[in-house]
Amino acid sequence: MGRLTAARLALPALACVATIGIAQDTKETVSSSSLKCGSTASRTSRPCDERDQEVVRYEKEKTTTLILPAPKNTSCEASIQFAFSQRNTLARLEGTIENRTCAASTGEYSVGLRVRDAGGEIKTLEFRETWRRADDQPLTIKSDYPIGENVDLVSVRTRSLHCECTEQP
Repeated sequence: MGRLTAARLALPALACVATIGIAQDTKETVSSSSLKCGSTASRTSRPCDERDQEVVRYEKEKTTTLILPAPKNTSCEASIQFAFSQRNTLARLEGTIENRTCAASTGEYSVGLRVRDAGGEIKTLEFRETWRRADDQPLTIKSDYPIGENVDLVSVRTRSLHCECTEQP
């Protein structure tokens, strides 16, 4: 058999081989089809058909488990009620913090004081406070804040009340 005849017989065999690959996030499937036709042993080459296919399947499944840590704090719903008054150069804030969700708890809040100076300009003074209680009783708060000389206390507002249960509700 001459070189030219062998090359003619080998080309159809190479043209019949196909490989397909598919990859996914959690499942990987690889299919491979091989067609046997146009053998180099025979002098005649026949066309490929479905009877000549060999199908090989390979599947791999991956499972990932994430373990999330337990939340450090459970649901906590605190509320604050207060009254305020001006005492010359101080603003006095008196009130209570209640938390019906859990007994022992801790947290923080902001106090915003609006004052008007002698020139009529309004300024806001901000103070950050923290609190802690060990039982289920309302927590009494009483604080004095410096507001300066020759000013009038216009309003007091609490903001950003955050709460964390220190024991399970």
